[in-house]
Amino acid sequence: AEVQQLQFTEKFPLHDYKLVQLPKEVLNVVKSGDKLVFRGDRQDEVVLCTDSSSFFVKEVETSNSLLIVPTLKTETDVGDTGAKFLTIAPINTLSQHYLELQKIPCVSIHKLRDLLQLNRLPWDWTSNDSPNDTYSMEMLLDHVQMSEGELLRELDEIPVVEHG
Repeated sequence: AEVQQLQFTEKFPLHDYKLVQLPKEVLNVVKSGDKLVFRGDRQDEVVLCTDSSSFFVKEVETSNSLLIVPTLKTETDVGDTGAKFLTIAPINTLSQHYLELQKIPCVSIHKLRDLLQLNRLPWDWTSNDSPNDTYSMEMLLDHVQMSEGELLRELDEIPVVEHG
């Protein structure tokens, strides 16, 4: 039978990793290869977004130590060959913190409304006016804390003009 010995690596990066506990919805996004994006300005609390949902991100401390051991085998991985041998399973990192995601049931549109209020169009506006007076979808997504799908739904509900 195989015996595994856990061993700290020589270069033990204590803070190189952030562990994230994923809800099934987000895990499925990761497995399918779709994108995840952290959104918000520096002064905002961080929000993780899929294409259609947003999640608060909160750092949680645990009393247990979480070890990252990529090569560690479980009981089902280790067969009983009769011979006994020792393998080394390197510990990549140790953590007592992880990130917890909580789905945002109703995204706040205050920041979106504030941004759009800054560049209200005058009644005599023409398409020849400066493009600096408008926002692109990318610019809005950089500043608001919501997914692209949520932003599109909110933009459909408020009086905005799509230009170009």
